[in-house]
Amino acid sequence: MGLFIEHTGFEIPEDPWNGWERGPDGSKLIINRDHGNHFVSFDNTSRLLNKTLTGLEPGETYRVSLRVKRHHDNLLTPTLWFELDGEPLEERFEVRDQHWQTLRWTFQAARAEHRLELLGHGITGELADGLGFDDIRIYPKQTAERFYGYPNQYISNGQSLPLPTMTVSLQAEPGGRTGILPTGNDYQYLSIHYVDGAPASPLQVNISLAWLCEKVRFEWRSRNERGEVRFYDAQGILQNTQTLPRPSGNAVNNWIEYAAPGHTDIARIEVNANDSSLLAYFTLWSL
Repeated sequence: MGLFIEHTGFEIPEDPWNGWERGPDGSKLIINRDHGNHFVSFDNTSRLLNKTLTGLEPGETYRVSLRVKRHHDNLLTPTLWFELDGEPLEERFEVRDQHWQTLRWTFQAARAEHRLELLGHGITGELADGLGFDDIRIYPKQTAERFYGYPNQYISNGQSLPLPTMTVSLQAEPGGRTGILPTGNDYQYLSIHYVDGAPASPLQVNISLAWLCEKVRFEWRSRNERGEVRFYDAQGILQNTQTLPRPSGNAVNNWIEYAAPGHTDIARIEVNANDSSLLAYFTLWSL
């Protein structure tokens, strides 16, 4: 069974939104805009949205995340939660902040199909002026990205390659390309390739993860030159830097691993290569 990953952003005015339909109390759901971003607002409702998830891997643990904010303060504190096949997931979150925040739930799939429903309680105020939410994401708690089954494709400088687990971008300066390289085995490589020999500055590849992670691990095979990996959080703050030594002789396989401490996260990986390189065997542990 294939990898189950889902993102719903509410960019159209009416349901179904990527299969999410209004619940029995969802008649007051309204699409609003915030600096070009669309999100859902609602007031004084209970059963908001529901969807039948198909293609889940039985036994797999999944994360559900949702961005949410209050529109104003009032006497009651609104609460949001999900139910899976009518059973509430563990967390019920009180929403107190008028700035966007991300809430997360976890469930384990017992079969390939489950019914997921979003519920709310304690929202008061004028119509569509109580609470707003956006970006429902569902993804495995731990994901192995082997690049297998993707078409062979390369991007040049200044371009991006969107994949289900990440978006790979190449720096704007000329001198290289990156993309999916086949191996004939049960995996493929993410190749970093210089077009006309190694330039004076490293070739920079940015890997923006599809969701926030607490830990990342991958293999970097380098031939002749040293390299550097930088890990950034969701605010763009550098969290960790790792330097690969220059290989002596044949190509060297380096395992790169970083676990974000405390309440920090991993949102983006910056790879600076001084020679043609291969990246493979990514494992992503979601936050």
